[in-house]
Amino acid sequence: MKIQKIFTLLFIAVMVYSCGTYRINKTKDFEKLQSVKDLDGEYSGFSTITKKTKSERNVLSIFNLNTVDDFHRETDFFDLNFIEPNQIKISYWDDSENSGTKRDTIFTGIVKEKFLEIYFKKSQSFIPFLFSDINIDRVRIGKDNQGNLLVMKFYDNTGNLLFIGGGGASETPYIFQKAEKFEGLKPVKTGEKWGYIDKNNNIKIEPKYDFAKGFFRGTALVKFEKKWGMIDQNGNPLTTFKYDKIQLFPDYIGHKTFYKVFINNKIGILDALGTETVPPVYDEFMDRNEYFEVRLGNKYGLATREKLIFPAIYDKIWWYYWDSRMWNWKSGKAERNGKEYLLDADGYEYEPEITIRKSILFFSDEVFYFPKLETKRKVEFSEQESQ
Repeated sequence: MKIQKIFTLLFIAVMVYSCGTYRINKTKDFEKLQSVKDLDGEYSGFSTITKKTKSERNVLSIFNLNTVDDFHRETDFFDLNFIEPNQIKISYWDDSENSGTKRDTIFTGIVKEKFLEIYFKKSQSFIPFLFSDINIDRVRIGKDNQGNLLVMKFYDNTGNLLFIGGGGASETPYIFQKAEKFEGLKPVKTGEKWGYIDKNNNIKIEPKYDFAKGFFRGTALVKFEKKWGMIDQNGNPLTTFKYDKIQLFPDYIGHKTFYKVFINNKIGILDALGTETVPPVYDEFMDRNEYFEVRLGNKYGLATREKLIFPAIYDKIWWYYWDSRMWNWKSGKAERNGKEYLLDADGYEYEPEITIRKSILFFSDEVFYFPKLETKRKVEFSEQESQ
C-alpha cells in the first residue's frame, strides 16, 4: 500500500509539472480593483528599480512592442486606457518619422478581480512521464498597494523528454509611476518641434528639435535635422548631431550609463558625457558578458563599454577570462596571420609559451598557456586602419 501511495504521488507530480498547472502563480502583489478604468493615465515608460527587478525595463519590451527593423525602441512615457470590457490601449510616441509618430496598440485579455490578464503566447503539450513542451508569454496588469501601475511579466519556455528537462521560466513584477510624479524635464511637442517643460508646464528648453527623449541621469537624446545627438539640462549640446541612431544600453545597478551609437550602419559606444569610448566604425558587437567582441569585415577585436581594448586586427578571438592556472590576470587568446597570441586586459599582446601536461590513463592532455613577457607589445588603433 505504501508503494502504491508513492507511485500515486509521483504520478500527480509529473502530471502537474507536465501540464503546467503548477504555473498558476502568485497574485499577492496586486490590490483588488474597483474598476480597471482606475488604471487609466499617463505613465513613465521605464519601470522603477526594486529589490526584485534590479534594473529598469521599458514598457515596450514587456508588451513585445520594442523591436522594429532589429532596433530596440523605447518610450519615455505612455498612455494606458482601458476599453471595456476586456481591452487596453497603449499609446506612445516614437521617432520613426520626422517630428515623431503617435502609435496606438490594442490588446485583448480577460478581466479578473485584481488584474487584466493578457496572453501573447500560450501552448502546452504533454504526455505524462514522457514529454512536455511549455511556451507561455503573459502579462497581468493591475496596481500595487501604493496605487502604482503593476505589470507582472510571466515567461515560460520549458520542456522535458523523460527525465531530461530544459529551457527557463521567470515571473517579474514591474512598477510604473504616474507621469505626474516625474520630477525632471519632460519632452513636449509644440507644432512640429520638440522641447522640454518642467513639472509646472513651463518651457525650459525651447522647441527646436525634430524629436526629443526624456532626460536620463542629467542628459537627453535629441534629433536635429534628421540626426541624433545629446544635450544637458540647459540645452547645451554634448555631441555633434551626426548619429543615425542612439540606443541606451540596459542599465544595471552599479553600472555607468552608456549608449550604442550608429553611423552608416557602423556601431560604436558613447558615455553619458557624450564621449565616444569605442569609435563607431564596427560592423557588429557580440556580447561576451563584460566584454564585447567587435567585428570589422572579417577581423575581430575586443572592447568594454568604457574603452576599446584591442582594435579589429585578429582573424579569431577564442576566449578571455580569469584563469589562475595560465596567468594571473584577465586574459585572452587570439590568432593573427596564422599565429596565436595572448592578450591582456590593458591592450598588450604576447607570444605564448605552451606547456602540455601529459594525460594519465583516460584523461586528456592539459594545455597551459603562459605569456613570454619579453614579447609584450601594445596594440595600437592605427594597426586596424591599415587592415
